Amino acid sequence: MLDTAQVRNFFMQIAFKELLLFMGVLLILALIAALIRISARVISKIFPTKRMLILNWVPFLNLAIYLFGFGSAVYFIFQPTRELYFGFIISSLIALGFSAKELLQSLVTTIVLLINKPFQVGDRIAFQDIYGEVISIGLCSVKIVTLDENLITIPSYRFMHDLVSSSSAGSLGMMVTVDIFVTPDANLTKIKSLLEKLAAQNIYVNPELPITIVLREILSTTGIVSIGLRTKCTIKDARTEKAFQTSFLIEVHQALNSKS
Repeated sequence: MLDTAQVRNFFMQIAFKELLLFMGVLLILALIAALIRISARVISKIFPTKRMLILNWVPFLNLAIYLFGFGSAVYFIFQPTRELYFGFIISSLIALGFSAKELLQSLVTTIVLLINKPFQVGDRIAFQDIYGEVISIGLCSVKIVTLDENLITIPSYRFMHDLVSSSSAGSLGMMVTVDIFVTPDANLTKIKSLLEKLAAQNIYVNPELPITIVLREILSTTGIVSIGLRTKCTIKDARTEKAFQTSFLIEVHQALNSKS
């Protein structure tokens, strides 16, 4: 336990210029973290194939900068005794645990996310009713941009208890599906071959990976049967998901209409 008199004397000895210097260091840490994020985005545009690798280093660097920078600033600017320094850290963590439980949970969850990597920066994830790209994993929150360009900020601790699925799982590409529906009397063999051909020729698709067509019968509530053909393929970049689906559907419908 910290000696109350020792703590009181320490705070009474803090000069205004030391406090001002400490606030300046915190500002510099925030600017460095922002500069790292901006630089990572610029570099990832220059080297798009390395985008996932570059962006995934940002959370680690920012976490290290904040923790190491804050601790070093306290130690070198205020120069507390070693006993007071470590006692202050332990007491602060205990107080934080009681007064800001969710904040501490988010910080711990962020560390767990960075170590276990259920998803990474750049991944397309589905969390509850939210689907989009992870653009940052901060100290206490995760930011996601949805396909409608909405920015969603989610406290990190929520990922500790709720299910989250990752479509790209740390890779640049992603498996995508597109559904086509036809009547039961359609020539399914020809349509299947057409879908495989158009998918392989699409500029967004990685032709080196398998393209699969899955057929299934669908019974509507009115008793009408239709055939669903699901095209499963891997696009080169997860960010082109909607662009691929749109272009593929246009090409398929144009091809089907021209043959009808």
